[in-house]
Amino acid sequence: MFNGLNSVNNAGDEAHPSTERMWNAVLTERLTLRVGAALGGALCVFLCSPLQGQVAGQSRGFVSPGSSLDRMVTWAADEGLLSDVNLLVRPYRISQVSRSLQATDQATLSAAQRRSWQWLADELALFGDSTSLFVELGMAGYRNGRRDSFRPGGGAGIAPFGGMRATIARGPVVAVVNPAIENRLRDDPEYKGLKREFIAGRLQESYLAVLGERADVLVGRIAQNWGSSLFDGLLLSPSVYAHDGLRASVRLAPFELTTFGQRLNDWPDRAHPGFRVNRYFFAHRLDVAVGRRLRLGFTETGVYGGVGQGIEPGLHAPLNLGVLSYYNDSLRANFFWAGDATLRVGRGTSLHVAGMIDDIQTDNDTLTDQRPTSYGLTLEARWAHPSVPVHVALGYSRITSLAYRNSFEPYDEYSFQRIGLARNFSDYDQWLLRVEHRPSRRLSLSAEFTLIRQGAGDFRDPFPNDTVLFQPGMGFLLSPVQRSGGFRLTGSAQLWSGIAASAQGGYLWRQGAPGMAIAAVSISVRADVLRARVAEVPAAVEPFLR
Repeated sequence: MFNGLNSVNNAGDEAHPSTERMWNAVLTERLTLRVGAALGGALCVFLCSPLQGQVAGQSRGFVSPGSSLDRMVTWAADEGLLSDVNLLVRPYRISQVSRSLQATDQATLSAAQRRSWQWLADELALFGDSTSLFVELGMAGYRNGRRDSFRPGGGAGIAPFGGMRATIARGPVVAVVNPAIENRLRDDPEYKGLKREFIAGRLQESYLAVLGERADVLVGRIAQNWGSSLFDGLLLSPSVYAHDGLRASVRLAPFELTTFGQRLNDWPDRAHPGFRVNRYFFAHRLDVAVGRRLRLGFTETGVYGGVGQGIEPGLHAPLNLGVLSYYNDSLRANFFWAGDATLRVGRGTSLHVAGMIDDIQTDNDTLTDQRPTSYGLTLEARWAHPSVPVHVALGYSRITSLAYRNSFEPYDEYSFQRIGLARNFSDYDQWLLRVEHRPSRRLSLSAEFTLIRQGAGDFRDPFPNDTVLFQPGMGFLLSPVQRSGGFRLTGSAQLWSGIAASAQGGYLWRQGAPGMAIAAVSISVRADVLRARVAEVPAAVEPFLR
């Protein structure tokens, strides 16, 4: 009895018998004349082992967005690998990435693609244990505590950080706990946790998940990004630090349906002082793979709430259209819709377009019908050099001034603790060029150049009166408009086993305001606690240098 599939662990592990042991069991049972039962049981183990092997032996749950493995997946995809991995819904499942990589016909790969294939395989090998406990200790210095250094407003400082990442996988069940202390959070205006004490920390990831070939369910917290890797998603992104929720996916080729829901922070009720509004968020996304080159995505999200409001099943049901519930069942919410498409032009070239609609006027009878359209847009092109390890990505993104607001109730604002669930800025557009060079798996260098126009609109502001919105120029780039441009160079490296370092430097020019230097550096030591050694292991503290 033998299986040659790459995804089957013929050698077995601590949780699964090897193929040889199963064969010995079959022969033993045959000698006792229980041939049918033995072969049936062995066949069950044999058929189930591919899934168990991928989940417990190779899968370590999900790929943390922004991690070194996440960036390596993007690098490999830009090279034309991983054609069946949905790159627009992160976090990825590690088992899916591993299967897609192993299914690649290496005989057809170029030298650059084979190099990327091996790099990703080596990165995945760091997640090979079914039980792991990693720790990381380090120090960081920065001029701007924000994660995106092209946006000023964060404080400067030198801060220690440390974290622990524990993973337990048994069959299809994966549990991850990843607490971290990171004093940089005290200087990040996008972090709304406790900052008054001398230390700041949070649970970066903490979830219990059941993963399978066709479906998975996750309860807990992990960062998510429904969009490209160059910009944050138009409707869901890590702009707000991860909080607890319920996430589920179903895959029935060529379709993949993903749903997510969570309780948002309460909001004071302006009509009834002393009362609090319960707020909720829901998101549903349907992806369709059209062959191996084209992937389409359709998303509906929304925020709803009220005094004493509970969960509305009609809005969280993934196969239900929330807008129909709005009209037919009187379920009020602030709805958003988006569509996107990704096309692989060649093995090293891809194009991406995404659009989001918040509010669009279809009538022309009243003053309200003259409101400008609220929308978002992202365009992106990616190219990988056929022989040199250099990748280029160029993108443009725009968010209009009224996007993410609600004209009826301020508590339907598209935010968590006043931080955007998707983008944390509105009324702006941005060009971004990124050139990345990766001489080896352990060393990555990138250069980024940006131009930003930021209007005065802010989704946290009250919704303007219709008499104001009727005036020209209220839809995009409200005056005064601040223009800025900048560049930054970022490098990250594994200096030697267990020692990781990253640095960033650049300059941000701002019209009508002083320029600002971009500077940050961090160094850390990582260790495998169960093996009692300093070693190259996955990070236990999320990297803040984008």
